[in-house]
Amino acid sequence: MTTNRKPLISVLMLTYNHAPYISEAIESVLNQETDYILELIICDDASTDGTQDIARRYAEKDSRVVLSLQPTNTKFGKNFVDGCSLIQGKYVAFCEGDDYWTDSGKLQKQVSFLEGHPDFSISAHKVQMLIMGEQQPSSQKQFIYKDCSADDQRIRDGIFYADEAIANYYFQTGSLVLRWRFTKGLPDWFRQRMMFDHFMFMLHAVEGKIKYFDEAMSVWRRHGGGYTWLQTQDKGLFFQKEGDDWIRMYQHMDDFFSRRFTWQIRERILLALRSIAANCITTGNIDQLRDLVEKYRPHFNWVIKDSVLLDALRMACPEHPEFSPPWESAPREEKPAEKETPQKTPPCTPGISQENASPCTPSSPSANASSGTSGESMNGVTGGCFELALEDIPPLQGSVWEAWTDGREYARFFNLRSALFRWLWQRGVSTLWLPTYCPPILESNRLQCQFTRKFYSVGNRLEPTPDFLAEVRPGEAVLTISYLGKPLPDAFCAALAARTDILWVEDRAQCLVPGRDSAAHAAIYSPRKLFGVPDGGLLVGKGARDLESWCLAPALSTLSERYSLLAERFERPDLMDNTHNLRWSKHDMEHQLSRSRMSRVTETILRRVPLADIARRRQDNWECLYQALGDLCLWRIERPDFAPYAFPLLTPENFPTEILHTLLARHNILCQRMWHPLALPKNLYPLEESLAKRLLLLPCDQRHQRKDMLRMANLVRQILENPQLSDNTGSGFNVI
Repeated sequence: MTTNRKPLISVLMLTYNHAPYISEAIESVLNQETDYILELIICDDASTDGTQDIARRYAEKDSRVVLSLQPTNTKFGKNFVDGCSLIQGKYVAFCEGDDYWTDSGKLQKQVSFLEGHPDFSISAHKVQMLIMGEQQPSSQKQFIYKDCSADDQRIRDGIFYADEAIANYYFQTGSLVLRWRFTKGLPDWFRQRMMFDHFMFMLHAVEGKIKYFDEAMSVWRRHGGGYTWLQTQDKGLFFQKEGDDWIRMYQHMDDFFSRRFTWQIRERILLALRSIAANCITTGNIDQLRDLVEKYRPHFNWVIKDSVLLDALRMACPEHPEFSPPWESAPREEKPAEKETPQKTPPCTPGISQENASPCTPSSPSANASSGTSGESMNGVTGGCFELALEDIPPLQGSVWEAWTDGREYARFFNLRSALFRWLWQRGVSTLWLPTYCPPILESNRLQCQFTRKFYSVGNRLEPTPDFLAEVRPGEAVLTISYLGKPLPDAFCAALAARTDILWVEDRAQCLVPGRDSAAHAAIYSPRKLFGVPDGGLLVGKGARDLESWCLAPALSTLSERYSLLAERFERPDLMDNTHNLRWSKHDMEHQLSRSRMSRVTETILRRVPLADIARRRQDNWECLYQALGDLCLWRIERPDFAPYAFPLLTPENFPTEILHTLLARHNILCQRMWHPLALPKNLYPLEESLAKRLLLLPCDQRHQRKDMLRMANLVRQILENPQLSDNTGSGFNVI
C-alpha cells in the first residue's frame, strides 16, 4: 500500500435509520482490497434507530472512517452537501447505508481503469437488486444493467458518452466511481431535495467518457424505508411528492450545461409530468391537474401529441377549444328572430328570485326535440343527442342547495377560488390572512392577484385559536377553513365575529352540512369537490348578487381596454410611465379570474340531492372506521355531528405515509393526502410540518357501505403491521 497519507478515493455513505443493514455496508467498504488509500465518510441524517451509535463504534476502531452526523433531520439535502465538503480523494464512490458491495476488488478495478484512462470520468458496473421480504432463488436474481450486445464495438466494450447516458439513465448509485471535479465545493444551486445520484452522474459525465463493467459487484436493497422505494411502487405518487424538486433540479442542470443537453433533460422532466398527470387522471384530481398544466405549460405544448399529457390538457382546460374533447358541442348560432319557431318558455325554478335564477330562455335545447331528424343538429345540440333531462326530476325540500343558500344572497362561480378572490378584490382588500394549512393553489392565486398574505397557525389538530387576531389590522381579511366539514371552535368564531373592523370569509369547500349560520361576511362552497359535479363555486353573503352580475357582464369593455393599452405601448413608447404600467397591472389583476359561472347542470343537481340521507351515510361510515381505527384518528369523535368529508387517519410515528397511501391505491382505495402546509419556516410551524407527514384521508362518503369500511379498516391494519404487503393478499377493496 502506498505511503501517501491523503486518500486517493473517498467513499460517501448516506444513512438514515439503516441500523439493520449498516454494519454489512461498512464492512463491505472497509474490506476492499486496494493498492490505494481510501476513506469512508458516513453521513447520517439524524437517525433515531441507533445507526449513529454503530457508525461511531466503527470510527473508533478504524481511522479510515470519517463521521458527518446531523443533529436534526435535514431531509437529505444538507446531509449530502456536508458529506461532500469532507471529500479528500481524487475519486468518489457511493455506498448507501442499506446497500453493500459483494466484490472485494471492485474499487481496485474501477479506480485502476480511471487512473489508466484520463479521458474517462466515470466507471460503473452491473448491480443485483434485492427486494426485501421476497424469496429470490439464484436462478431468478434481478439486475440493474446495460445491454452491451450491440453491433457497435464501442457498446460491446462498455464505453458510453454523456448524451446517450443522460437520456437513458441505467446506472445504480452503488456502482459509480467518479473522477471528482468539485474540489472547491458544489454549485450553489445544489442544495434542494434531489435524486443526487443522477445529478452527480450528469455533472461528471460531461467531463469525459463512461466505462461500464458488465459484472455484478454490489447489491441494491429495495425496501419500504428507502427514498426511491415509492418510485418503483407507484411513479404517480412518487412524483406528486418529489416532482417539483425533481423538475427544478433538472432546470438548474439545463442552465448549468448552457442547453447542451436540453433534449435529454426535457425527457427527464416529461417523465415526471407524465407520471403526475396520469395519477391525477386516475384519481380524478382535476384541481392539481389544472395547476400542473398552468405551471408547466411550455412542456405540455412541446409534446401535444403525447397521449397522457394531451388527456391532461383536455381535462384541465375544457374551456380551450383546441384542447376540448371531441364530443364537446360547438357554440350554437342564434337564428334570426323572424325564423324562430315559437316555443313555450319553461318555468323558472321556484323558490328563488328572478335576479338570481338561472336563465330560462326559449333558445335553450329542449328534451322534446323530434327524434326523426337525421343527419342534422336537433335544437342546437350537435351529434343528434338529447339534453340531459335532469329538470324532469322535481327539486327537493331539504336539498343541499337549500341548506347552503337558505334564503340568503348568493353568487354562482365556475370554481371556489374565483368566488373568493373576486369577493376580496371587490372590497378592496390588500392583506389576506391564511391558515398555515391550506391548499397551495390559494397561495398561487393570491400571488396572481397581488394580495399581501400573512399566516396564522392551526397546530397539528387543525383547530385554530384567536391569538393572532391582535395582529390583524382594520380592513384586512381573514380566511378560515372548516377542515373535513368540522365546524370551527365556538370561541374562535366568537372572537372573529367581535372584530367588526375586519373581513371574514369561511371556506366551506369540505363542508356538506353548514351546522350553524355563518357569522362571517361570506361563506364559500365547492360542490365539485363534494359531489363530483362538473364545476361550481358558491359564495353566500351580503352583496353576493353584485358579484354574479359582474360574472355575467359582457367582456367587450375588457377587450377595448386591452387594445387601448397595447396601442399606447406600440404607438407612443415615449409616453410610457408608471401610470401606464399601473393601469396594465390593474387590468391583469382584475382578469386573472374566470368570468364563467356555475353550470346549470351543477345547480340542477344540487337542488335535487337529499342532504339528510347523504349526511347520515357519511356519519355511519365514519363511525364504522372509528370503531376499528379510532386510536389513529386525528380527532377523538366516535360519531360526528357534521357530515365528514373524509376520515383523518394519522399514521404511526416513523411509518412512511407514502407506503400506506401506495398500497391502499393498489387495492383500489383512492385516498387523499391533506394539503401540505405552505412554504413556511419549519422552526416556526413544527406542528403543521409533523401533521403533513402523517395525515391520510380515508374515503367515507356516501358511495360506500359498511362492508367497504370494514374491508378498508382491515387492510389498513394489515399494512401497518406488514408494510411489505403484496398485491395478492386477497384483501381487495372495490370502490362502489
